[in-house]
Amino acid sequence: MFRHKPANAGGVAAVVAAGLLAPVDAADTADSRPDPARRAAAPPQLSSADQAYLIRWVRETLAAAVAGRRPTEPRDVPPAVVKLKCPAIVTLRSGGRVLALGRGEGQPNVAASCRQAVLNALDEPRTPLDRHILKRLRVEVELLGPAEQLPVGRSDPTELIRRYQPGLHGVAVRAGDRNALIRPSQIIASGLSVDQAVAFVTDQLRLPQDQPRDPKGQPVYLRFRTLHFWQPRPDGPVTELRRGCRLVAADEVTADGLDQAIRRIARHLRDQQRADGSFAKAYLPWADRREGSAPVIAQAGGAWALAAYGNSAQDAAATTAARRTVDALAKQLVPLDRRASQPGTRGAITPGNALEITAAYLKSPRQADRLGATAILLLAAAEIRPVATYRGLRQRLAAAVLARQLPTGMMQTNFVTTRSAAPQDTDPGQALLAVARSHALDRNPTALPALANAFGHYRKQFAVQPTVAMVPWLARAYAQVGSADLEGRYAKFVFRMIDWLAERQLTPADCPWPLMHGGIDPLGYRLAGVSTALHMTAVADALALARRVGDRDRAARYQGVLRSGTRFVLQLQFRPEECYYPRSRLDTIGGVRTTPWNHALTIENAQHALIALIQARQVLSH
Repeated sequence: MFRHKPANAGGVAAVVAAGLLAPVDAADTADSRPDPARRAAAPPQLSSADQAYLIRWVRETLAAAVAGRRPTEPRDVPPAVVKLKCPAIVTLRSGGRVLALGRGEGQPNVAASCRQAVLNALDEPRTPLDRHILKRLRVEVELLGPAEQLPVGRSDPTELIRRYQPGLHGVAVRAGDRNALIRPSQIIASGLSVDQAVAFVTDQLRLPQDQPRDPKGQPVYLRFRTLHFWQPRPDGPVTELRRGCRLVAADEVTADGLDQAIRRIARHLRDQQRADGSFAKAYLPWADRREGSAPVIAQAGGAWALAAYGNSAQDAAATTAARRTVDALAKQLVPLDRRASQPGTRGAITPGNALEITAAYLKSPRQADRLGATAILLLAAAEIRPVATYRGLRQRLAAAVLARQLPTGMMQTNFVTTRSAAPQDTDPGQALLAVARSHALDRNPTALPALANAFGHYRKQFAVQPTVAMVPWLARAYAQVGSADLEGRYAKFVFRMIDWLAERQLTPADCPWPLMHGGIDPLGYRLAGVSTALHMTAVADALALARRVGDRDRAARYQGVLRSGTRFVLQLQFRPEECYYPRSRLDTIGGVRTTPWNHALTIENAQHALIALIQARQVLSH
């Protein structure tokens, strides 16, 4: 195992490394697409019982060696283990820290290879082992499958990176009689992107930057897959991991399963909140480190999610935590030059009104004072109970949001117009959803006219240039006010968007990776990430709308999409049986990965997943 502090991935591997962070961030490259059509040779296969046998055999060998006895040869070996011959890597950890690591190969069967790996690990342990440590030792076994040579090399780095499925393939390089490799479990546990893993193995051979003229010295790159499983303690379960995750079965999407996942995410969010109400940007389990302060919009999103949980679970502590963040962000409001009152239209002052409202927006310099930050803060304030708690704040924020609408219906995406305008994918939908909530809670008389004014503009934009990023926010906004449109135009628009989105959900028919099934693939690469959680919130609202209007066939389809997508969201959550390398289980368990292979646990990930699971729990229960 090696130590490495990963840099932020970018450029050619941005999508693969960043894990399709969110719809708005996932379209920055078209060159990082992995090559799923070319699959490396299958990894070794063993049943769960055979995996448990090997883990038990590793522990028996360890106990004998530590006690000073000569380890025996494997006995009562299962037939499948007898037949399997492949290299084995045994890693011994305590609290996530590697104590010893060894490799065994060239033996009659894989059990003998595991025995050799243990003895090799004990030859040079990083920490002396004794019988007391054995009781709390995490034992990890990784069996290496055959390697496949790739037809590309460093001369075409873009194509080289595309040949590796992130988190699934190990990376190997050979030059002459020298070779180096990094296993999939190491790539994940070190927080590396695909291009960083390729760079690492290349650096291990100390290859020159320029291509050698001697063809025999040219580096050859290979990929391979592994069977990876581990046990946290001697009496604990043995868990097989794929891309660092235990495969979540479809039948785990139950009321009890969702309740447990929801509680864990809410606890994770509260644990990441600071005393002043702010949140760390992310927890990085491979580095055991919290990353800086989250952007303002993520702070507001964290409050929104905690408030939603406080409502659904009647959890006063979560509501208090949400209020702490909202109160802190309310101090960062900046009054608009214009003033607005109720009732009125888009920021105009109506003569004779007794109450004037000063429109104010949330200052977010890191996001160029984008409209979305103010909208998300409004949504957070709308979730906190009692409803009257933040009525004045909601009215000020709603007035600012409405003031950014042009006569054409388009929403201006920045409050400081001298800055370059943000794209129209997410902020307008966030603003319109906030406006819809303003109507529902405060009966804002300008809300429905604003939604009607925006409808034609954004329906046309979706028809001309649809993007995955715009769907969840626009669909949620118009689903929530669908009954206000007697002609059914809003419902048709929502259904058109969700039908289009559902076509991008990964299924066994179009994706060979079971871990990905149910995820929304925004770029057509058969990969999915945490943005799926955001999309499921829209599917849940659309399902509820389909039920209200009596569209039974569509409701049945959406229920299937939601159930499958919810399975994928559950797949992204860190559970105790997956903590083979994290040092802090407290900071890790309940957090939500960016992708199955990118284990950055951001506040935004937790926010979207918590709201999605709460909605799924409510909608699927009916």
